[in-house]
Amino acid sequence: MIPIALAALLGPAMAWRAQPSALPQAPFAAGEPETAEPDWAALIGPFPAAGSPRDDQDLAALLRLQASRTPADVERIQGGEHLGLESFSAALGDGFDPGRYPLTASLLAKAGRDVKDVVEPLKDRFGRPRPCLSHPEVHPVSACREGFSYPSFHAARGVLFAMLLADLVPERAPALQARGLQIGGDRALGGMHYPSDVLAGQRLGAAFLPFWLRHSRHARMLEDARQYEWHGRPAAPVP
Repeated sequence: MIPIALAALLGPAMAWRAQPSALPQAPFAAGEPETAEPDWAALIGPFPAAGSPRDDQDLAALLRLQASRTPADVERIQGGEHLGLESFSAALGDGFDPGRYPLTASLLAKAGRDVKDVVEPLKDRFGRPRPCLSHPEVHPVSACREGFSYPSFHAARGVLFAMLLADLVPERAPALQARGLQIGGDRALGGMHYPSDVLAGQRLGAAFLPFWLRHSRHARMLEDARQYEWHGRPAAPVP
């Protein structure tokens, strides 16, 4: 597992908004021999048991986040349902045009589909109802949907996509890392997930990347994107 410091999500509810924790630089070796699939359920562990002190803390953090929401937050969260390369446009610099990077977009799409194949069975296995289904005081920014919430698929993809892009554009890594974490954090801020759902999803996304890149096809996709779309590209200015 790649360590990732995201305890702020379970501590003071606002901490992640003020100072996002840094994602690790992916220390993978692309194209390593494929290995057995990890035990993803053991990796993230169970969610806080209903009625436990940790569960109470989880709900309290979610309600504090809900109380802090601004109209700008709501607009951003509602516009972030679909995740792809365009979700990181601002982090990649002024004038970035995702339409000019089809290989990179395909790379993220394939990674997203594959991590979904891990997340969805975990959701069914753990069976944690979405917070709005268990707690009427939770008011999500979009319609309360049936289904399970642990771990967060958005949070897993936010970290996974940010790490892939940071490998391709290392000079933009801090902005990409912050955006990747924000994508997951917004799921709690928007009332769709508990903070612990987000933390589990982010842990999963970080651990999934090196495993995924051991598949030679995926390593080639990354290197093709680097060679044909990013090699020789002028670096975007770093604020």
